[in-house]
Amino acid sequence: MGRARRRRTSAADPIEAERSTVAFPVADTSTGPPFPSARTVCVHPRTPLLALCESEVDMLGAPVPWSRWLGRVSRGRGAAVCTHGTLSDVSGLSQGEPRSFQCVLDGAEDAALPVTFRGPYAAALHEVWRRHTHDAPMPVFLSGFGGDVVRVRSSPPRAGLVFSERVALKALLHTDAEEELLLWFEGDRSRPTTLVMQPPKEADEQAAQPLSQTSTLSDASLPSWPGHVLDLARPGTLDGTTYTPLADVEVHSTVHVMGVVMDKPVVHLPRARAHGGMTDAMVRLAIQPPKPWDGGASLLVMNLFARHLDRLPTHVVRGDALLVRQLQIQAYQGKAHGVGPAFQPYAWAACHAPHHCTASPGNELGAEERAALVQMVQHGTSAAVSTHPLVTLDALQPNTYVDMIVEVVRVKHFGAVPDLFVADYTTHPLIQGHDALLAKHHARPDVPDHMVFQIGLWGQQAGLSTRLQPRQLIRINNVRIKTNALGMLQGSLGTSTDRGYNVAVLSERDPLVQPLCTRRAEWLDACTSAKRPRLSPPSPVRPPRFELWEAEEPLIRSILDGYSPAVLDTPCCVLRVSPEHDWLRAYCSTCHRILPQAHAFCTTCADEDGHALVRVLHLVLHVCDASDAPASRRGAEYIDTLPLVATGHVAAAYLGCSVQEYESDRSASHDRILERTTRPAAHPVHVRASLQDHDTYIIDELHFPT
Repeated sequence: MGRARRRRTSAADPIEAERSTVAFPVADTSTGPPFPSARTVCVHPRTPLLALCESEVDMLGAPVPWSRWLGRVSRGRGAAVCTHGTLSDVSGLSQGEPRSFQCVLDGAEDAALPVTFRGPYAAALHEVWRRHTHDAPMPVFLSGFGGDVVRVRSSPPRAGLVFSERVALKALLHTDAEEELLLWFEGDRSRPTTLVMQPPKEADEQAAQPLSQTSTLSDASLPSWPGHVLDLARPGTLDGTTYTPLADVEVHSTVHVMGVVMDKPVVHLPRARAHGGMTDAMVRLAIQPPKPWDGGASLLVMNLFARHLDRLPTHVVRGDALLVRQLQIQAYQGKAHGVGPAFQPYAWAACHAPHHCTASPGNELGAEERAALVQMVQHGTSAAVSTHPLVTLDALQPNTYVDMIVEVVRVKHFGAVPDLFVADYTTHPLIQGHDALLAKHHARPDVPDHMVFQIGLWGQQAGLSTRLQPRQLIRINNVRIKTNALGMLQGSLGTSTDRGYNVAVLSERDPLVQPLCTRRAEWLDACTSAKRPRLSPPSPVRPPRFELWEAEEPLIRSILDGYSPAVLDTPCCVLRVSPEHDWLRAYCSTCHRILPQAHAFCTTCADEDGHALVRVLHLVLHVCDASDAPASRRGAEYIDTLPLVATGHVAAAYLGCSVQEYESDRSASHDRILERTTRPAAHPVHVRASLQDHDTYIIDELHFPT
């Protein structure tokens, strides 16, 4: 269950307000974790047969007092808490869509709250409650999951509660046959309704007894909780610290997280600054929940900084458990990315084995946290078992599934489906169009054709684009080999329903990669001994600026079909630009990255002083061949486009203004862009672009025909 989604409900909702005793709006003045420990077991005050067990706390939320529960629901955080009460005055089921019914929730201190259940589950829940025939109200544990506090029609204003399409509760029913049934009900619009009814058991009564306090754990004892295994994807509150599930982290927040390390971390040593002093040490690593608890693409990549390298978790390896407190979540390439700055307090702890746990200097690991880390190691991420053959690129065949051991040449982050370019230093006649990437990868003047293979990352595998980087040696399982429109081979990895990642980073000492390392060394020796002079590409014959012709084979259309020339020099038309407005950015001259304008420093090169940042204009032009350009904006939505990145003086040439002029008068630039994209065919442009980092085309020159 994730955090409850807030929905604004109007005052006209038909909620009975006569019995409401709760003032509107509901105030929430509490701070910090909403509950001291997720191990609390609560017995309903009306009957000992209804109790909240440990295994149900993670599903309903931690039991809290009535006022705190209402406060959390009013702030959209009801999924983490639940409360006890009784339900009465159940109305009939409405006939319109969506189906709904009403009742009253009576809580502590004689408080009453009108409740409306609305959504696809309402009919099933109302039918079950019709079996409750006892005169007394129905005892219930009600989660704040999906709840929304609204104002009901009453003067003075009073509050009501609406559950729209989501609800979770546990109740005790009394039927006509004088039997008692425990009801577990969970309704969610995204999956089928869960409904369980069973008689109360003695185990439920025993579970209602309070647990003894956990003794202090030492390295010699095995940290475990009797009869309880954590939901390791949602560990909840441990030793007073609430840990956020990896699938629920949000950008621009500070969270506590834990998970299993995916690969050996990438370490960056401190280096001297140009103006004196040293940069911070940095370690980049990725974590995810253990396999049995991993329900989706919940991978989190993080960069941790420190003044000295010995304060970072450089010793962790694949399968170790790691927790990080006070981790900042920022946006990078459209995804959540963790950052631990050296100037902000954060803490980490790692576990390699049940008796081998370490923590950052000056920080301690609590007993519950240690127990969770040990369980993560015991249920850690296991290596994926593959039934496909392990082949080299020269043995690829279309319409097959294979495993391969390759070296990462380039990672393309742009677009909804990132691309991975790899090589194993064998050739295939049906691999073509990307060899310039390998030449740039090894700083060689040229390379033989048919060596660089393109693999699209689909579904959950798209998260690999932020985890992999050039020069890594990896094993990729379950790659689908197919042909593109030009008859060339391409790879596809993953589907929208994938569970887990199919890529493992290998060490050069691994026996599986020794053949690849041998082929790479031989290829580099052959390139060095050949001593081929570096030949500059011939200058293309450009037409006069006033003349644009229809090419026999449109170049941009060929690129969209899979052809990737190193240099693009062609007339084209701009159909749209992205973003649609606000084209001022910060540019790091050290690592050549484009950052949001509000960034004060670059986290990649650890330029904490921000001396390397300059303000530039930056936008992406979505272009098509001049022969395909439509006459109006309406026809542009049906034409495939190629994104070209324009930065600095190129962007200024297209916008027709400098950075200073754009800051003083942005409306003039926006009017010019609107005019050009409204009638694309009437505003052709000639561009010269080249393949650069991340396999995107960067515009080097741009001019308009005169």
